[in-house]
Amino acid sequence: MIDEREERRFEWVAILKECAMYHNEMVEKLKSPIIGAEETEESVMHKVWCLSIMDAVGLIELLPIIEEEQENNKGGLPQNSPGPAG
Repeated sequence: MIDEREERRFEWVAILKECAMYHNEMVEKLKSPIIGAEETEESVMHKVWCLSIMDAVGLIELLPIIEEEQENNKGGLPQNSPGPAG
């Protein structure tokens, strides 16, 4: 089951990276040839989508680390463990 989960995670990351590349290409395509010209709203939206997708990819790639920590802590949340003050 873990292998299946990892495989699905890998597939999602690949799909999302392709989406981000598409939006990044659209940003480049919509760039004005005039140096210093303001970006269009459409260009800004594609840039925002690209960055948002890459943030999602980063979170998905962190999931194995988070799951491993939860297994080591036996599912305990960090706020339920004693801190430096006791």
